[in-house]
Amino acid sequence: MAESSSGFEALADKERSSQASSISDWWGRSDTRNNPLARINPAASGSRSYSPQSTGDTRTDRKTPTGPRANLVVSRALILVTSVLIMIGSVTPWVTATILGRTVSVKGTDTGISNAIGVNGWITFIAGVVLLVIGALMLVSGETSLRGLAALAAATSLGVGIYCLVRILHELSKARASASRFGPLGRSLVGNTSIGFGLIMLLVAAVVALGATVAEARAS
Repeated sequence: MAESSSGFEALADKERSSQASSISDWWGRSDTRNNPLARINPAASGSRSYSPQSTGDTRTDRKTPTGPRANLVVSRALILVTSVLIMIGSVTPWVTATILGRTVSVKGTDTGISNAIGVNGWITFIAGVVLLVIGALMLVSGETSLRGLAALAAATSLGVGIYCLVRILHELSKARASASRFGPLGRSLVGNTSIGFGLIMLLVAAVVALGATVAEARAS
């Protein structure tokens, strides 16, 4: 009887151990919906692989152009602006004179300029139009030849502008010298002559345009 009782006890212990192992396995493998601890701390569920989901914002912020890209934007904008200023300077006064209290101005496209120095503002006006068209094309095309054409148009405006400035100053000097022979009356007839703001605007815009084309080439 003692041996039979010992056998039953050993069998009962084995059965209890098997049930405890099954309960432990179920507890570790059960879904978090059935495991209250897993709702608080997923690591407590006994799962060996737990990776928390990232809650960071995955949206990318739009950044403003920097470095060479920003230089290209600035240089192309300058080319467009200066081309318009070159055209405006070509059709505005190149010479201003005050004679007997009256102010008289001669525009760059007037025939009086071409009669005096051989050229006038129509050349620089056309160069400004060409520069404007090229600048607009540079906004939509990366063709390298456009930079050379833009530099050529800007250099033409600057060269012609400098030539006109020198010739006009020379002609004004000659006129003053001739008038000085007749004393105060002659000088009053010539009046107070000076370079008009149109030619100055043209020269400044042409210098900036040429610098912008150089910056465009370096940034590219």
